[in-house]
Amino acid sequence: MFSQFGGKLYSINLTRDKVTKRKKGIAFIKISRNEGLKAIEKLNGTIISGRNIMVKIANDHGKQPDLDSSNS
Repeated sequence: MFSQFGGKLYSINLTRDKVTKRKKGIAFIKISRNEGLKAIEKLNGTIISGRNIMVKIANDHGKQPDLDSSNS
């Protein structure tokens, strides 16, 4: 799904429940920045296999960065 945006796909991490080992429905994908931004723009909110997906930037702790604030 992400290959359509080009660039380098560095890794994919599909999260699983620690006890049941079942997939949680969450994935972390490391991709080139420009292509990642394109993927966010095109894929966020789309429906795949009947589920609405969210595509967004995650920091090292899985929390969303505050894109509206300025650090200057």
